[in-house]
Amino acid sequence: MLGKRRIWGGWTAVLVVAVLLVIGCGGGGGGGGDNGSPTTYSISGTVTSGGAALPGVTVALTGAASASTTTDASGHYRFAGLSGGTYTITPSIPGYGFTPANQQETISSADITGVDFSATPNTARAWGRNVDGQLGDGSTTQRNAPVQVRDSGGLQYLTEVVAVSCGWSHTLALRADGTVWAWGSGLSGQLGDGQGTDSALPVQVSNLSGVVAIAAGNLHSLAILSNRTVWAWGWNGNGQLGDGSTTQRNAPVQVSNLNNVVAIAAGNFYSLALRTDGTVWGWGDNGYGQLGVNPSITPESNVPVQASGLTNMTAIACGYRHSIAIRSDGTVWAWGDNSYGQLGRDTGGLASSTPAQVMSISDVAAIAGGEYHTIAAKSDGTVWTWGLNDNGQLGIGPSPPQSDDAVQVTGLSGVVAVAAGSYHSVILGSDGTVWTWGQNFDGQLGDGGTTQRNAPFQVPGLINIDKIAAGQSHTAAVKSP
Repeated sequence: MLGKRRIWGGWTAVLVVAVLLVIGCGGGGGGGGDNGSPTTYSISGTVTSGGAALPGVTVALTGAASASTTTDASGHYRFAGLSGGTYTITPSIPGYGFTPANQQETISSADITGVDFSATPNTARAWGRNVDGQLGDGSTTQRNAPVQVRDSGGLQYLTEVVAVSCGWSHTLALRADGTVWAWGSGLSGQLGDGQGTDSALPVQVSNLSGVVAIAAGNLHSLAILSNRTVWAWGWNGNGQLGDGSTTQRNAPVQVSNLNNVVAIAAGNFYSLALRTDGTVWGWGDNGYGQLGVNPSITPESNVPVQASGLTNMTAIACGYRHSIAIRSDGTVWAWGDNSYGQLGRDTGGLASSTPAQVMSISDVAAIAGGEYHTIAAKSDGTVWTWGLNDNGQLGIGPSPPQSDDAVQVTGLSGVVAVAAGSYHSVILGSDGTVWTWGQNFDGQLGDGGTTQRNAPFQVPGLINIDKIAAGQSHTAAVKSP
């Protein structure tokens, strides 16, 4: 095979590039003519969901030739002008899985038809603490194993889920249609439905569409729209909504003076954004320098400020009061609270507002921040952790109690995503399995019990997972069919 208090989830955005295969006249089988032009062939099929045509599916062709097209209103697709050879046909659309995932066909002397696919919507799973309804199953009962998230009516299930993100005691989901749904604690407005109340079932975030990424903080929430602006809602006592005020917002408001954003992250009472130019911007609480500026000068900010000295960044993450980023060269940079070595360097427990490189790790592909620990996956699929280990959250056994350097979590390979809860850690394998370790008092490890685990353990019965997220003491995932 082959992350007692607060935390924040991650985000996912899917970019599909369709390349139109331009062909000549005819396009049918046996297209050769008297002029000696070569014979060409076609491959075609239909994509359905629940027996109905599914238009707008991107279908990719690779092998002897490469091309891409989309299904029409009848769910039909067709590649023409093909020479003989072996081809792989793969469908994709956000929020769905396919059976089969792909098909391989070999053209020898005739057109190939009936290369069909069945699409099934993705769903969401959640487990752990549920006192505020943050698992979305319509109850407030703790779940020690994964349960399926229901829809707003409670009789069916939430479908076409693209991404999930977990806050302290609320959860967000992004659907394929660009809408955002939220459940759990809502007294601070973090559900964004305008009500300011809790909900154990998903409610739609008001006046928000065209969303491509989400992030849940302690008591606030964030979203990126397709126009690359950022919108925020929830508690705003430290300016973490970035709208120039400290007024709670029960529905989304636009973050001031911020555009061209490609990634967002939400921490305890602060927020981060990554722009297309590779710079990092932050707003909200800066008591520990987590915004990347001097807290003596700027103890908090209700509008975005640029983190000092960071360029060419490709990913960002928030812990409780510390921040992490990956540079284009695969190095990791960290700043903010360092009470337990979560910055990956020894500062004598002192915070640092100056981003500095984590020297004990390189070639990093994914990062996440817990309350006082950090987790990273390298491009080779291995997992490394640093910071506090009082609940086994580093995955290296019960000792040492903390590490200022990155240490490898043994027994893991092929890891493609990481998430960190307050005191637990979660990883996603390339095979769609989920592994967890650390604190388990509320069942957040999903193993059916409540016993702490100091090393990775596969969540039973959970397969075909696409995305993961971790909150204070709960965990969520996006499941493909």
